[in-house]
Amino acid sequence: MPSALHRLPICDLGCEAGSLSRILLEERIVPFVLSSLPMAANALFGCEDLQSQQFSFSPHEPAVNVYTAGGDFQRHTDKCSLTVNVLLSAPDTFEGGGTIFWPQAQVQSSDVLSASHATLVCPQQATALLFNGTVDHAGRAVECGTRYVYVASFDLGSRRGAASASM
Repeated sequence: MPSALHRLPICDLGCEAGSLSRILLEERIVPFVLSSLPMAANALFGCEDLQSQQFSFSPHEPAVNVYTAGGDFQRHTDKCSLTVNVLLSAPDTFEGGGTIFWPQAQVQSSDVLSASHATLVCPQQATALLFNGTVDHAGRAVECGTRYVYVASFDLGSRRGAASASM
């Protein structure tokens, strides 16, 4: 049976996808973090001069995750300073989905949905969800349709050991 989750690395999607990814991260996300969250920028990346830093991504990212019926992403941490998720799908093209977050101090549960203090976030199309890559989270299963999510987990500079990737 084919997998209900497919990951399409941006580098495999052509120049236009790479350009859009670069613009999103370099011209929108990083400037937003610098201007709106300067203390977080310093805490996450160890500096406030993020514009001159080099991106270091999680393996196979940035990417577009494609979820079909039954597609989910098990509970995990990204092990990077910052993760960006952007819902690309129109809301009427799928049911289910969303990202589940757990408080950092909560003990792991074997069932993704059983944790009583978990929070489900279902952003609107084209809304960026930013979070620290050390936070436990999971992709809730899509019930029907197809859900497309842009994902990029990264560090800036050479502070951590994530794999470097080009957009």
